[in-house]
Amino acid sequence: MARILKLALVVQQGVFRSSLGAALDQYRDLETTGWPQIPERGFSAEPDVAVLDLDFQAYNHRELMRQLVVAAPNAKSCIIAYRGIPATVRQCLSLGASGFLLKDCSVDELYRAVKTIASGEMVVDPRMASTLLKGIETDHTAARTPALSQREMEVIRLIALGLTNRQIAARLTLSEKTIKNHVSHIFRKLKITARTEAAIHAISHNLMRANEPADQSPSS
Repeated sequence: MARILKLALVVQQGVFRSSLGAALDQYRDLETTGWPQIPERGFSAEPDVAVLDLDFQAYNHRELMRQLVVAAPNAKSCIIAYRGIPATVRQCLSLGASGFLLKDCSVDELYRAVKTIASGEMVVDPRMASTLLKGIETDHTAARTPALSQREMEVIRLIALGLTNRQIAARLTLSEKTIKNHVSHIFRKLKITARTEAAIHAISHNLMRANEPADQSPSS
């Protein structure tokens, strides 16, 4: 029997919160509770995943993420909002969110996102993913995906899954210094400066599939 996932819906609007909770009740592997805001004294039971509605909240996304870490330090989070402003999406992911969806997604899409996030992966609405790199690339030539070696492809996928350099080194049976070198090469090729940007690039360019083609450069 599949483990029951505890899901907290932090949605300020009562009707939307109740409707969404009722729609998610059809999934028997979810135990859903609704909250108008993140409780100061913590949740009655710490959720595995918290869905945070950015709209109509009294606090901005930075403060909401801070409050969630205090109230449920082990919970993963998925942001939902009417609009996905690229800068806000990047900031939410950099602050620890594991997903960002637009509110016109289907209930089934939200359910699949929750399950994916609970398994330790990231989810970004595909309609937003292609725009997240705007402002990072400086010209049309840079907009083309540079060729990454097979090993660099493995590393960027693991970055997108949230692994640290040490964890990636253990997974690939390499030294941490070698992984740092690969990360530096990836950053230079993609003209990025942060791991969040690397994760966004991997998701928006469909690099998370293991059979994604890469160049034949030798790997270490």
